[in-house]
Amino acid sequence: MQSRMKFKIKQKLCRGPVECGIQCVKACPYNLLAYTQKRTPNLGEEPTEFKIIVAFPILCNNCGKCVEVCPDKAIEINPPKT
Repeated sequence: MQSRMKFKIKQKLCRGPVECGIQCVKACPYNLLAYTQKRTPNLGEEPTEFKIIVAFPILCNNCGKCVEVCPDKAIEINPPKT
């Protein structure tokens, strides 16, 4: 079985989906990226902070489209360690 690429989103660099317009999520041809709330809001409170996540990292084929469009250079794809 062939190992897959290691996918990482550097949350400290990523401005989040609202600020950058979810360019990486839109660019991924495999629909591996998504966004979610950074924290669960209190009852009656609107969510205000979001983050990009890798929903299915094992399926990444290293096409690099997300890396190309990320304005913050917050996405890293590396070969698996052998």
